[in-house]
Amino acid sequence: MKTTKVRQSTKSGKNKKGKILICRKSSCDKRGGKKLYRALGETLHKLGLKERISIEVTGCQKQCKKAPSLILMPGKVKHADVSPKDLGSLLKTHYQ
Repeated sequence: MKTTKVRQSTKSGKNKKGKILICRKSSCDKRGGKKLYRALGETLHKLGLKERISIEVTGCQKQCKKAPSLILMPGKVKHADVSPKDLGSLLKTHYQ
């Protein structure tokens, strides 16, 4: 999993409402985006974050070669080459 900080934010994502932007274009879906999308909902539920964090499907995030990709908000933190097994630690770090 590769992480790219797009913009430094002074606000932490912890204890705030947030949003996850996930690419569902064909390149991402072919490289695991479908599984990642399903796993996101399950992982948010397991972590008790489902009420605080929404999932929004987007178009291309220009990370096709490193797909699947998503952006965690607040903070606009981009993550590429994400697998479902990465989600737990990724979401805990950003949102808890």
